[in-house]
Amino acid sequence: MFHVSPSTATYTLQLFGETLTLLPEKAIWSASHRALFLADTHFGKATHFRKAGIPVPEQVHAGDFQRLAALVEAYPVERVYFLGDLFHSDWNSAWEDFLDFISAYPSVNWHLIKGNHDILRPHQYAGSPLQVHAEGLALGQMLLRHTPLEEARTTAPDTERLILCGHVHPGFRVQGRGRQQLRMACFLRQGSQLILPAFGSFTGLHVPEISPADSVYLVSGATVLHWPMGKALR
Repeated sequence: MFHVSPSTATYTLQLFGETLTLLPEKAIWSASHRALFLADTHFGKATHFRKAGIPVPEQVHAGDFQRLAALVEAYPVERVYFLGDLFHSDWNSAWEDFLDFISAYPSVNWHLIKGNHDILRPHQYAGSPLQVHAEGLALGQMLLRHTPLEEARTTAPDTERLILCGHVHPGFRVQGRGRQQLRMACFLRQGSQLILPAFGSFTGLHVPEISPADSVYLVSGATVLHWPMGKALR
C-alpha cells in the first residue's frame, strides 16, 4: 500500500507574486490572468505513428481534447498557453482536428510557445487562430518557455521572475512497502522554475534527478498533493 493521503483536489501556490492553481488535469490555472497553462500535448502523435506502420488507435487523443474542453468550460478562461510540443511532428490530418477544436472557442486567445516538436511550416501556423511565440514569453512575473533552464534549478527563490516550462514530462517514483513502486506524473518546482507534467496522455514519464530542496506535487487521480522532499523552497 502506498501511503498517499490526498487532501484537496487542487493545490494553490503563491510564487513570485503569482497565484497558481495546480490542477489534476495536469494544467495550471491563473485567475489573475484568466489563463490556463499546459505543456506537451503532442497532438497528432497517434497519426504520426500510424503513418509509420505502428497501429495506434485514432481515439488516443480524444480524452485530452475532452479534458481541455472541460477546463475551458469550467473556468472563466480568456487565454490558453501551450508551453511547447503542441503537435508531435510534421503535418498530418490531426492538425485539422486540433484547429476544429480551438475554433469552437472563439472567445479564447490561444498561444503557443514553440517547442522542439513544433515543426509545422510557418503558413500552417499563420492559418490557425494560434498566436505563436518562437522564444520565451513574459507574462506578469512569469517567463513562459518550453525547456527548463539549467541555471534556474538552483537559483534562489527571490529572483525576479518564475519560469514556467515543460519538455521534461516529469514523473516521480513513489516507493511503497517492500519492493512496490509507482510512477506518477508531477509538477516539479526546482529553484526559480516550475515544470509542468505532460498534458498529453500518449506521452511517457521521465523521472529526473530531484534534490531535497525541490518541491514535488503529485498528480494522483483527481488530486494534486505535495510530496515532502525535505525543506522545500517557498
